[in-house]
Amino acid sequence: MKKFIIIIVVLVLFLAVNTFAEEKLIEEQVMMKKWMDYATPGKFHKSLEYFTGKWDAVTRYWMKPGDKPMETTGTAFARMIMGGRYLKTQNQGKMMGMEFTGLSIIGYDNYNKKFVGTWIDSNGTGMFPYEGALDASGKVRIDTATWDEIITGGKHGVRMVTTIVDKNTYKFDMYMKYPGAPEFKSMEMTYSRVKCNEEQKCCAKKKGDKENKCSKKKTGHHKKKCCTKNKGNKTKKCNKKQ
Repeated sequence: MKKFIIIIVVLVLFLAVNTFAEEKLIEEQVMMKKWMDYATPGKFHKSLEYFTGKWDAVTRYWMKPGDKPMETTGTAFARMIMGGRYLKTQNQGKMMGMEFTGLSIIGYDNYNKKFVGTWIDSNGTGMFPYEGALDASGKVRIDTATWDEIITGGKHGVRMVTTIVDKNTYKFDMYMKYPGAPEFKSMEMTYSRVKCNEEQKCCAKKKGDKENKCSKKKTGHHKKKCCTKNKGNKTKKCNKKQ
């Protein structure tokens, strides 16, 4: 009888250990799937690829409602980074007569189901986060944020609307909302894709977070080759005539 009881106990323990091991394996598989779902780029990341490449930009901006808009021009260069998870856009131009550079990084958060991004520029020392979503058409993204009001203190609301007009044009509109005042349009940007042809070839090669940009232009019998290679924070420029 004792042997029979011992055998039963051993079998129960064996089954319990196996069940625990199976449950542990299933738990690990579930955890791994959740992490992979979170980390894997999807259709919303794919939608950001439209913005890659080089763009010319025309900007109109208003300091306050009723002002006559000021206008300036600039350029932008955008590319996907980190395996297609984020879009990195570098902007250059002038604002209020001063040289201006800006950088944005935006991606889609699979866990929170929304676009998330941040903006930094040479006019300040802060970072400006925002979040948003696409409309039903998939061609309009509306981002919102609450940012610090540097001049008067406090906070103000921000609404940014990015609209794909066609395959070579998109618009960016920014609206400000200050406490106790109606929302007003503070900025309007129109981006036009820089096209490459036989006389001018543009390329962008991705190497991790490093960029290698080059253009080639024919002028009569002469060829001019320009390249820019970024190595950390150092920039090397070269011109070669043949």
